[in-house]
Amino acid sequence: MSRPSTRGSSPFQSPVLRHRVGAFRAHDHGKERSKPQHSRHHHQIWCSKHRHSFPSAITTFAGMDAAGGIQGQDFPADTIRVEDLWFPDHGLVLQAGNRLFRVSGGLLAARSSVFRDMLSMPQPDSQPLIEGCPVVTLHDPPADAEYFLKAVFDSGFFERPPAPSTFHIVAGVLRLSTKYDVEYLQHRALLHLSAALPRSLAEYDSRILASPFGARNSEFSLLILVYDLGIAWATPTAMYFASCFPVKAIIDGISFDGSQIHLPPSLQRTLLIGRSTLAIAQNNDIFRCLRSLPLRRLSFARSLSD
Repeated sequence: MSRPSTRGSSPFQSPVLRHRVGAFRAHDHGKERSKPQHSRHHHQIWCSKHRHSFPSAITTFAGMDAAGGIQGQDFPADTIRVEDLWFPDHGLVLQAGNRLFRVSGGLLAARSSVFRDMLSMPQPDSQPLIEGCPVVTLHDPPADAEYFLKAVFDSGFFERPPAPSTFHIVAGVLRLSTKYDVEYLQHRALLHLSAALPRSLAEYDSRILASPFGARNSEFSLLILVYDLGIAWATPTAMYFASCFPVKAIIDGISFDGSQIHLPPSLQRTLLIGRSTLAIAQNNDIFRCLRSLPLRRLSFARSLSD
């Protein structure tokens, strides 16, 4: 199976699908969105600029109680350690929101050039510790961090299709594998995305699930994900799925998994223009088909309607 990428033109080969999604290309904010670059040189420059900010991301914990909670005034009372990602023999503690993870810094460095550059920097002797481990704060959503770390440290948690997954897991792994430059996880996440967004007319017609990932009302969240990450080949299809919602939903938002999802005004505008363009094109196709009918058959059809 060919490897999907985060950039490039739409992979739709069918004229029918190109007709359906083409309405969204001309109004896509007037410029091409490119994939964020993740070369090692780029990360070295970023780390060099921010090397003095890393110590400020290290915070002292007073200790842990038996339930895994945190004692100390510097952290919320609901801060907990994630038992599935708390390995007593590993030497790095990561904090994301109210969740703590004790993992192997060496394995993270082997998987991610970002962690490799960050952890290679010398740390002061006064660096705060938890159970002898340095603590680094990740400024990422806690759920995303948990999905990402589980994918790194549990080989069976996030497998490539046809192994099933959910929208939230795919989105979390894709966002952080892109941010931290973990290519093999990014590849798997893009394969799941490709399975959810048809890349040909045959794939579109053979869909088993009516909604991407089988999650009702996930279309707006999926569109925001692919657009924010600049995944050009997936954006037209995601826009087409989102445009199938009523105009009121596009403007007011929809409920998905307990949250109200609102599209940014720029995407609302693109969807509404594309939706209108698509409706006009469909009407023109219908009228063109009627005009091609022989006059005798057309007269017969008119007599039936009378």
